[in-house]
Amino acid sequence: AMSGAKLRPNLVSFNAAISACKQRGRWEQALDLLRWMCDQALVPDAISFNAAIAVCEGAGCWEWALELLGAMPASDCVSYNSAMSAAQKAGQWQLALHALSEMMVAMIAPSSISFNACISACASIGQWAVARGLLNSMAEMRIIPNTITYSAAITALEKEGEWQQALGLLRSMRAAGVLPNV
Repeated sequence: AMSGAKLRPNLVSFNAAISACKQRGRWEQALDLLRWMCDQALVPDAISFNAAIAVCEGAGCWEWALELLGAMPASDCVSYNSAMSAAQKAGQWQLALHALSEMMVAMIAPSSISFNACISACASIGQWAVARGLLNSMAEMRIIPNTITYSAAITALEKEGEWQQALGLLRSMRAAGVLPNV
């Protein structure tokens, strides 16, 4: 009796399939699965979108990651962090900063991961002044910098030849009890 029953994929099975695409970098399939969900009269949820954004981030498809972020009915911190990380990895520091700004306008509290992506993006092109502003914003928001935060800021300083400020930041890092990475 059960052999004739047709199983239809549900939200959970689609989300699992989209997440599985990340391991192989199959961003096109992840996007196809999102479209297929809609064809099946299923509404993608935050997990669906976040998984697809993460697949795009991992595959270096920052444009699609940002497009999906914009298409989400309700974004969250994970959504923004993945999109900012995708922009950062592609050297799109201005887009990472724009996503951080949009996140705050949407009243979504950023995390250290949010700031790390933006500071790392700034570090990749030596934008120390912007990175310093982000560090200051973290302090104002009471978001505690971690090893990644400090390392990215020190990298930005190093690219601008500001070794004295880099040493000062390293001292601040140690004073805050954050261990440097080696």
